[in-house]
Amino acid sequence: MITYQTEHLHDILDEFMPLLARNIGEVDVAECPAANINWDMYLGFDAQGVLHITTARVDGELAGYALFFVLPDPHNAGRLMAEADVYYMAPEHRKGFAAIRLMREAEKELKQRGCRHVVIRVNMEHDCSAVARYLKYRPIETVWCKEFD
Repeated sequence: MITYQTEHLHDILDEFMPLLARNIGEVDVAECPAANINWDMYLGFDAQGVLHITTARVDGELAGYALFFVLPDPHNAGRLMAEADVYYMAPEHRKGFAAIRLMREAEKELKQRGCRHVVIRVNMEHDCSAVARYLKYRPIETVWCKEFD
């Protein structure tokens, strides 16, 4: 049975890291720049309430996650927004609507926190835009990256 819940990074870091490594292994081809994660920054954001994590667990084991930054919207004073940092469902659990349910649970929690909108990014090399479209997201821009020497 899959359960969905909000958790804190400092509580799940040890089990989060191996699943993140699997995530990076799948999508790192297009990463710009290559991942060198600043865990102190993430833990600080977690402690400040800026980081929001919704997890999916199968029989208690971490199977997926959706991480968002909850921030004031710089284009709309007085409003909060959520920007997806990373989201992932282990391949063995990508059956049915597990990923859809994970994102819906995250959206529900973000809305309860006062977010007026959510922004997600879709990796062009690992396209999951079908999930975004199903959840009624609409494309608004293309993100480009250039790494300096």
